[in-house]
Amino acid sequence: MRGCAVWTRRGALLALAALCAVGVERAVAAGTEDDEAWRMDPDLAAGKGALDAKDWDHAIRHLEAAALRDTRNADIQNYLGFAHRQRGDIDAAFVHYDRALHLDPRHRGAHAYLGEAYLMQGNVAKAEEHLAALRGICLIPCGEVDTLARAIDTYRAMGGPASIDAWKTESDLGGVLYNAGRPADAELQRGYFVEPTIFYDVDNSATIAREEIFGPVMAVIPFEDEADAIRIANDSPYGLAAAVWSRDIFKCLRMVKKLQAGIVWVNHMQPTYVEAPWGGYKMSGIGRELGPWGAEEYLQVKQVHI
Repeated sequence: MRGCAVWTRRGALLALAALCAVGVERAVAAGTEDDEAWRMDPDLAAGKGALDAKDWDHAIRHLEAAALRDTRNADIQNYLGFAHRQRGDIDAAFVHYDRALHLDPRHRGAHAYLGEAYLMQGNVAKAEEHLAALRGICLIPCGEVDTLARAIDTYRAMGGPASIDAWKTESDLGGVLYNAGRPADAELQRGYFVEPTIFYDVDNSATIAREEIFGPVMAVIPFEDEADAIRIANDSPYGLAAAVWSRDIFKCLRMVKKLQAGIVWVNHMQPTYVEAPWGGYKMSGIGRELGPWGAEEYLQVKQVHI
């Protein structure tokens, strides 16, 4: 029987992961020039003001004018890279970050921003190179190291676009049915967006079948019969939620009893009610929230023996 599909996700057995866009953005760090230096060049002052106001077009125009007069200023190039990145022009951002590092190979801001830009392209290895460079530059703790390290950790935890390329190379993954790439819209290049993607004929041992993907990505696993479907669904260290789809309600009820999940939906997905318990099996948690089960978490129980 190949009329249904079973797939797993970390913390849940779900058909489709919720779209989650995780962007890594932080405020522009102050330049190394002192306030007097900014006041000496009106374009520098205007460009910095536009950056603070997130008016990227005006910032670029003024900073480019300032860069023509001060061709050795790495800070200006770094700010230009940041502004172009916020506009969605990642290629131009790379040009200016590279110029900043050419002028000052120890420029902390350029290393940090360039590392984040590589993450936006799914290149974790290059981001880690700049993180290593920052750690060599910062002999004492500095914010740029912490920020870039968190960005890399978040990217990995959220299953970024680079992970899709890695999953596609697994020998047991199966084919790609639909898309599997970054959206072409320039406005979506500033976050970890991927197009809706379906992998089919996936083996349950594949990474994409065993780890949760925070994005619109589905792994479809064919099965032979009910027993095979149950085996696949329960072959996971997690068990928050599951869904069963069939015209045969008796088949659904048999599956409900055997699925190792705290919530099971039948011919539906995601509804929940405050009166009903919410919680999972195995590594998906201990105890229950909501309903009287959730209230009991706040009560003390006492045994009295007389």
